[in-house]
Amino acid sequence: MGLSRDQIAEAASLLISAGRSGTRLSALPERIRPEAIEDAHAVHDAVREALRQDIGAIKVNLAGGVVFRGTLASAVCRPSPARFDAAPGQFAGIEAEIAFRFPDGLLPSPDSYDPARVAEATEACAAFDLVGTRFHDFMRRSQFERIADGLNAGAFAYGPFRRNWLGVNFAELAVQVSVDGIESFSGIGGHAASDPFLYALAYAETVRDQGIAPGTILTTGSLCGLLPVAPGQTIRARLGDFHPIEVTLRPIDNEGDALERTRPGRREYQ
Repeated sequence: MGLSRDQIAEAASLLISAGRSGTRLSALPERIRPEAIEDAHAVHDAVREALRQDIGAIKVNLAGGVVFRGTLASAVCRPSPARFDAAPGQFAGIEAEIAFRFPDGLLPSPDSYDPARVAEATEACAAFDLVGTRFHDFMRRSQFERIADGLNAGAFAYGPFRRNWLGVNFAELAVQVSVDGIESFSGIGGHAASDPFLYALAYAETVRDQGIAPGTILTTGSLCGLLPVAPGQTIRARLGDFHPIEVTLRPIDNEGDALERTRPGRREYQ
């Protein structure tokens, strides 16, 4: 049996309180812990609706053929170079990803979408997913709890979108990430599905009854794993020949006041 409406509301309330207070949860109580994808999405949606958050981007993932998602509020979605306030421990790490935008949306369809049609409706860019969580040790929480927490959505920075991405071989995409000018990651490919567009396509199929609204942004999972970051740092990435992206974490204390931090010299990708 799934969660009742009252249980969904209670779980959402706990997550909201944890986010506002900064006091992380060890877990959701067992009696209100989601054990199915539908309940996990329902809790997450209840959090977003209670906070009256507009959706700026959607995090999409896929496991065992099942699509799951989390949303990022418009207020934490910014174009590169982006700056975000960061208290100690606020962000669990950063991921370099490919994001897809539907500038004109996608009309509803009674039949499965043609993959070529979906691809032609999108534009792509390099992006950073800053991982945030309301749990002490989020990797030890169930997948359903993490979905309820918005798939660990903290903040999102995106580069310029481009239409001419269809020739990109994502399986051979060169990925470079630096933190304060020091190389943090360098590798080839690395996406769980080899091609991140497959996640965008799978998500589109789940919503084809209503279609996709113009301007919708889908971010599709890490190409470099989860890299540690800290307040005061500037992180840059280059993903193939997509425009490089940059994010700076402005250090603040737990009360929101700015802190000073001296950083070493930086080396930029050319």
